[in-house]
Amino acid sequence: MKKVTPKQVEEAENKLVGCPWCKVKPRIIIKDEEGNPKGYIDDDNAVEYLARPWSGLSFSLEHSYEQKGTSHCPIVTHPGEQIGAMHYYSLAALVKDWNTRKGMK
Repeated sequence: MKKVTPKQVEEAENKLVGCPWCKVKPRIIIKDEEGNPKGYIDDDNAVEYLARPWSGLSFSLEHSYEQKGTSHCPIVTHPGEQIGAMHYYSLAALVKDWNTRKGMK
């Protein structure tokens, strides 16, 4: 398993483009390989898990109604709930898929 640092997650999150409906950027959820959430880059538990991912590592996206500016967005989720069903094992693949999804310029 390739080592992923908090800085790499933060850089990947900064590369994400905004939602096509509300323009708010989604957040990256750090998960284990089975898809169990560990948190976000600003959570101590998630940062600790990144340092020692005892059950693998994967990532997904969250676009919560709690984010400012998402009140009328049709794809928002509940806090901690991912968008869609994809789990990514690479930050680069996650960013590429979100930023080049169908309907994007």
